Amino acid sequence: MTVAWPEPPPAAAVEPSWVGPGSGLVEWAVKADAANRIARWLAPTAFVPESLRVRDQATGALDVDLTIMQVTAVLLKGDELTLPPMAALEAIDIIPPGSGTPALRAKVLGALLHQRGHHYWTVEQNATRCTLRGRARDALAEQPDEEARWDIDRAKALVGQRKMGDPSGNWRKQPATMLYWRALADLARKIAPEVMLGLPVVDVEVDDDPEDFPDGAAPTPRGQRPRGRAVGRGTRPRAAAAPAPPAAPASAAQGAAAAPDGEPPPMIEDAQRRALWAGMRDLGITGRDASLRMVSQWIGRQVTSSNDLTKEEAGKALDAITAARDQQAARAAAQQAGEAAEASQAGPDEDPGPDPPAPDE
Repeated sequence: MTVAWPEPPPAAAVEPSWVGPGSGLVEWAVKADAANRIARWLAPTAFVPESLRVRDQATGALDVDLTIMQVTAVLLKGDELTLPPMAALEAIDIIPPGSGTPALRAKVLGALLHQRGHHYWTVEQNATRCTLRGRARDALAEQPDEEARWDIDRAKALVGQRKMGDPSGNWRKQPATMLYWRALADLARKIAPEVMLGLPVVDVEVDDDPEDFPDGAAPTPRGQRPRGRAVGRGTRPRAAAAPAPPAAPASAAQGAAAAPDGEPPPMIEDAQRRALWAGMRDLGITGRDASLRMVSQWIGRQVTSSNDLTKEEAGKALDAITAARDQQAARAAAQQAGEAAEASQAGPDEDPGPDPPAPDE
C-alpha cells in the first residue's frame, strides 16, 4: 500500500508589504506557506533524511502530515540561517529522529562561519588535544584572537568514561575529529553566536548514544527505515502489542561465551546498537529498562546495558526483532485483507427504481 501524499494547496496570495506592527509576522506567514508547499514536494523524496521523518512508535509507519510539518519547520529555520531548502535538509537534524531536539550538523557550522566572513584556523590537532583560534568578521584590530581548546582529560570529565571507553564509539575510533568538533562549537559561540541561532550542534551538545534517551529510542541511521505498513492521509495506524520473546537457546543462559584461545568475545558494534534501539522503537517497546528486560529474555541472561552485549548476542536480539516485525506485518496484512473483504461485500445501496403502478380496480 503506497503512502498518499497530500496535494499542495493553492498558492497563497502575497499581501502587500507595509511597515507597522505585525508586518514582520505577515511576511513570515508568507514564507511559512511557501516552505509548506516545498515540504509537500520534497517529503516523498530521498532528499529528506530519516531523522526528519516522523513515524508511529508502535508500527514504524510514516506519518505523512507530521513529516511535512517537520520539513516545513526545518526549511524555515534554514532560511533564517541563509541556507537554501536543499542545504537546510542536510544541515539540520532531529535527534532522536522524528520527535527529538533540532540540532545543527557540526560539518555545516564551519561552512556557515566562512560564509558570514568569520575566520578560524587550527593551531594544534591530534588524538589527545585540539586547539582552534578565530576572529569575528567585525573584530577590532586591537582585539586578541579567540581560542577554544579541548583535550582528552576535559572530554573524559564532560563526556563520561563510558562513552570514551566504548570500543565501537567515535571517541575511540576518531578522537581527533571529535575533539575538533567540540572545539569548533566552543569557538563559534565566542566569535559568532548569531550563526548558530540557538541551535545545539549535533555530535556535540546532542549525544546520539541510545542509552541516553529516556525512552530508549535511538536515532535511526540515515537510509535505514523501520518496516511498517504505510498509511494514507488522515489515518492513524493501530498500535500493535509487542510480541512475546522467542525462547532463548540453552547455551545462552550460560552467559556470553568466550572466543577461541581464551580471548574475550567481540562486543556489540555501533551499527548493531543503533539498529537494536531503533528496532525496539518499531515494536513499541519504550523505556530503557523495558528494552533491556526484553533483550535479556531474548539472549537468556540479565544485562544492564547494551554495552554488555557481545556481537553474537546483539545478532540474536536483532534476529528476534526481525521475527517480531514480520509477525506484526503479517497481522497487519491479514487485518487489511479482512477489511478489504468486508468492504467488497458491503456494496453500495441499489436504487429500487420507481414504485410499481397500482392495479386497476
